[in-house]
Amino acid sequence: MYLSLLCCRLAALRQQNKGTLLVARQTITILRLYCSSSSSQKITTLNKRILQQQALIRSDNDCFRKINNIATSMCCSNFSTTARNESEKYNPEQILISKLKSRTGRGGDCESSSVDVSADDYKAVLIYFASLKNPHKAEEWISKMEQDKALEFLQPDVNSYNAVIKAWAFSKEHNSAVRAERWFHRIREVNGQPNTESYNLLLKSLSRARGKSASIRESNALKAEQLLQEMQSAKQSIIQPTTDSFNSAMYAWVKCGGDIANVGEKVLKLLQDMEERAAMSASAVRPNTVSYTIAMNAFSTSAAFKQRRINRGNYHEEDVLEDVRKAESILNYMHDLHNAGVSDVVPDTQAHNSLISAWAKVSNEVNDSPLKAEAAFRRMIELEEEGHPYIAPDRISYNTVINAWLRTKSLNGAQRAEWLLRRMWERYEVAEKESGPNTAVFPDVETYNGVLKSWSLHDADKTEELLRELLDYELKGFGECTANTDSFAICISSFARFAHNSAQWTQCDGCQRALALLSELIKREKSGVPGCITNLSQYNSVMRTVAFSQSSSVDVLDVAFQTFRMLKSSRHEPDNITYKHFVRAIIKSCHVQKTKKNLLHGIIKMCCEDGQLCQGIINFITHGPFEENGGWISAQDAETLTVSLFGDWPVPKNWSRNLKIRDLAPNSLATGYEDAQGDDIRRQLR
Repeated sequence: MYLSLLCCRLAALRQQNKGTLLVARQTITILRLYCSSSSSQKITTLNKRILQQQALIRSDNDCFRKINNIATSMCCSNFSTTARNESEKYNPEQILISKLKSRTGRGGDCESSSVDVSADDYKAVLIYFASLKNPHKAEEWISKMEQDKALEFLQPDVNSYNAVIKAWAFSKEHNSAVRAERWFHRIREVNGQPNTESYNLLLKSLSRARGKSASIRESNALKAEQLLQEMQSAKQSIIQPTTDSFNSAMYAWVKCGGDIANVGEKVLKLLQDMEERAAMSASAVRPNTVSYTIAMNAFSTSAAFKQRRINRGNYHEEDVLEDVRKAESILNYMHDLHNAGVSDVVPDTQAHNSLISAWAKVSNEVNDSPLKAEAAFRRMIELEEEGHPYIAPDRISYNTVINAWLRTKSLNGAQRAEWLLRRMWERYEVAEKESGPNTAVFPDVETYNGVLKSWSLHDADKTEELLRELLDYELKGFGECTANTDSFAICISSFARFAHNSAQWTQCDGCQRALALLSELIKREKSGVPGCITNLSQYNSVMRTVAFSQSSSVDVLDVAFQTFRMLKSSRHEPDNITYKHFVRAIIKSCHVQKTKKNLLHGIIKMCCEDGQLCQGIINFITHGPFEENGGWISAQDAETLTVSLFGDWPVPKNWSRNLKIRDLAPNSLATGYEDAQGDDIRRQLR
């Protein structure tokens, strides 16, 4: 299996910006080519060829990941039966368990046993679970190793503990950094000495940690910087900082970018320290592509932090743009270094995407940042055409520029976003004719969702048209164009936004189309379509479309009842917003006063019983609008409903959890209005 993955990786590097099917065929060919040589020779040769290929071109991460996954899966369908059997045969945990059982069966006498359990057996298990990112099993086995009396003189060494730290470093659990730090200190507790790998793994854990609060993230960054300083001041030869050490410490600060203003300066200082060490001939620490890209990301997040606080008066527009310009300067410096022959620095697609992202994060309705983002994007295309394939724009490039135009909230922004979508399809079609499908520039659902959001602010019809286009591509077999919850929610909310515009649709057309989209989403959820999950907000968007529609026909009210029935039969429960829109729809669209009064009484009673009574509903009933003032309910009916529903004021606590002001209804007693008048309606809806 390891051989298969190496072959996939080599094929992905060779076939950057080529079709996935072609990559799979290349992978299979390579596997067959190396089938006759020994495993060690295969792996050594393939690793050497991969390193050579990486020296020539640095693969885009997104493209590499997708090509690698597809190629691996296709490769497995042809060759993995043998590889899987071999993998299942070699399970170091099972081997060690068998050895331990055999030793126990002989009375635990290790010297008289023909089965030799060594520290290497335990290390193999630890490395195995570290590769599987299973820290709990790694902890379990190192604890057994420490307690194994037969290994009294072969206790865990630093490499054994490093395997456990590695398992935690790449874990996705929230306490991963804390647990990794615990095992790092455990090395010293057993009179050991952490080495460079120990420090680097702990730094990696601190940089990847998922802190729930800003203080935790900042604490992790400070710890990472202290560890780096400790490595720099260490006199032992086994503890020397590497480029990865600096990169992890810098990335830990980038994770704090949303909470701290001067992240860019902190990262820049670490980068300058690394450059100073690189000036020393004896030092192997040199900034690479990742280092400079991290510094760009730091200024990008710093600019976004300041952008969010401009309205508070803490920063000015120029402060924000200055950080973006620093990111741009770093990218230009990367180009200068690369042109000067520095092989470790390649201004690749990811670096350029970082600059585009910086401009996108500070884009708004008034500045020209979207134009700057698109200019950076066009520069990538120009450099690619000049013979620099490692700078080819990928899907992230397109999606980020689309996001920049989305932030303008303008009609021109929506048009530019759609134009970029069309360019992606054109690029795909050209590449398909030349050398097969090009996944690097293939639009996905996020691309469409960005364009949908842009148009949803201006034209509901256009938004639905784009959603239907996305669904068409899904039916044609473009798997990454599978519409998800956001796709439908954006379109439904667009109908709700323009419900008041009678020029958009006739009668209740918009309401019915919104309901049709909701029904389609429910159907996809029941069918198990990935990414399609309903929530209450989609039901409320349809109810809002009905409530604010210019049409007051009975058909509109029918849409409201259908939506409410669908909601009650789902796993969701209506909230105060649902009932508020429902009450407005009944008042607006029911023209028979007696029926209207009965419907309102039944719905509001149900609302009260569900504990969803809110100020908006009370305002509708107690304060109008009334028919004589151009509203939809008579003052007499409003008074009757008020007395019958809220006569015993204050209302029970279980009704009023959404009420902030509790003295809106009159303080009179209920008079003989029979609740039974609304029973039929309540039974029908439930």
